[in-house]
Amino acid sequence: MIKKTLRIIGAVVLVLTAGLIVLYVVGRAELRAEAARNATDAQLYTIRKAADTYVIKRHETPPSLGALVDGGFLPPDLLIDFWGEPLAFTRDGTRADVCSGGPDHVVGTADDLCLTLRFRH
Repeated sequence: MIKKTLRIIGAVVLVLTAGLIVLYVVGRAELRAEAARNATDAQLYTIRKAADTYVIKRHETPPSLGALVDGGFLPPDLLIDFWGEPLAFTRDGTRADVCSGGPDHVVGTADDLCLTLRFRH
């Protein structure tokens, strides 16, 4: 009877320990994902400010993210997202979209982080 009780207690402790380990690992992964999103949001905010400054100083919309770098408005390392992929830039007249492909590294999917820039002349 005591051995059976000890085995049950041991099994319960093992299951609880495994559960705590899973919660710890999942929690850390969620924190890392949130940190990645926050870092990318900050990066996109910096790009917005650089683009605004470009328009004020050059009186035209930036034709590319490279133009922000070439003009000294943005450091080149901000053209790469948290996941090591280049940011996508599309421009249509007075509107431009800057997107990170997010964790799946693919622009155009649900996990993208994007910024829409609207310019006035």
